[in-house]
Amino acid sequence: MINYIFLWVFIIIIFIINKIMENLRIKKLKNGLKVLPIPNNFFNSTYIRLYVKIGSRYEQKNEKGFSHLVEHIISKKAYEFFKSKDNWTDDPVLECFNCKTMDSYTCYSFEIHKSDLYKGIKLIGEILSNNNLSAINLKNEKEIIINEIYEERDDFYYRTRNIFRKNYYKNNNLKNSILGNISDIKKANKKSIQNFIKKYYQPYNMVLVVSGNIQDENNLLKLIRKKFNFKFFKKTQKNKFSKLKSVKGGVKIIYKQSKQLYINYIRTFFIPDFITRIKWDVFVRIFEQYLFNYIRNKGFSYSLNMNLFDFEEFFNIDLTIIISKKKVFNFITIFKKYIQAFKNNFDDKNLKLVKEELIKSYDIVRDYPKDKAKLFGWQTIMFPNQKLLSIEKIQKTIEQISTKDIIDCFNMFLKVNSFLLITGCLKNNKKNNKFLLKDS
Repeated sequence: MINYIFLWVFIIIIFIINKIMENLRIKKLKNGLKVLPIPNNFFNSTYIRLYVKIGSRYEQKNEKGFSHLVEHIISKKAYEFFKSKDNWTDDPVLECFNCKTMDSYTCYSFEIHKSDLYKGIKLIGEILSNNNLSAINLKNEKEIIINEIYEERDDFYYRTRNIFRKNYYKNNNLKNSILGNISDIKKANKKSIQNFIKKYYQPYNMVLVVSGNIQDENNLLKLIRKKFNFKFFKKTQKNKFSKLKSVKGGVKIIYKQSKQLYINYIRTFFIPDFITRIKWDVFVRIFEQYLFNYIRNKGFSYSLNMNLFDFEEFFNIDLTIIISKKKVFNFITIFKKYIQAFKNNFDDKNLKLVKEELIKSYDIVRDYPKDKAKLFGWQTIMFPNQKLLSIEKIQKTIEQISTKDIIDCFNMFLKVNSFLLITGCLKNNKKNNKFLLKDS
């Protein structure tokens, strides 16, 4: 009897702890820095993730590619700092340090032992506040970026994506590659890079996520206030990002020498909140399975992938298909036919299975500091003016998604303009053009 009572008490305690841990709140410091502590004291590790709101989306004239170049420079500084601190409790932190630049943000992250938490916060603060580039071989970093640009040009997939960007986002910064262009990279000097860092690497333009074993949140915030009090010049006016209007649809055929033919089918959607984004995630998973069954398995394509690309208040649905040039002349008609037939062929069983799979995936996220940092940090940077959705709320939202929601998403999918990009091994002649453009 005593053991039974003890078991129930233990279950209730765990339930209460989980509820407390799910109640996450963003702490906004006086300098504008957003801090998101995510306590999870069942682990010995702590995961630190820093987002900076930069990327091709925000870069102005003569800044193209600077977000990515600065990421390289700061990463180089970080590696030197990490090497100088060799008294870490556990495995070398260098092996856990990662950085990445996207269209809407740059992210730096590393995982450390719980006893090294304060040391890790001090270190990331020192790396960002040390604006002295004298020890950086800028010429070497620029050459690395320029080589990446040449490699991107040689890669057929990236060439296709860049063609799409330039045609779909003609009047928007997103037409630019994250790598930038060679002329702007070559012009970059230490002064222009320092000015870029001072302009964007300000606390008010950052989100710091600390996930894992946090023993004293008040002391942690006190340390963050001290280490993220950068002595940069006064707060500058944020770059204005020209929000996308209804993107015009169209068809673009690019004749390139290749062994395959790539078809990119793109539609852009504006989303008001994260809950709507979750519904679209479920729809895209179901729609991809449907197209895979009716197109890929019927032998019309070698590959079929459907993805969501997020840019804060809107996202793209991008369907990439690789097919044989021999089948392209009847593929577009078949593709259109199966899209229109989705409502009649949609199976509720698929919805149930997709929902179950997605809900389980969030259970995994719930257990690990790294996964939670990614989920909640991403929410914070992509939906800056909204309250964070707990994992429990996300799962409940998924559970409540109905057949009607999926059909509503599909109807919206048909309403917005589409852009079709056909790239690859086609012969450039009027007959081909007329046929493809007509059926698209």
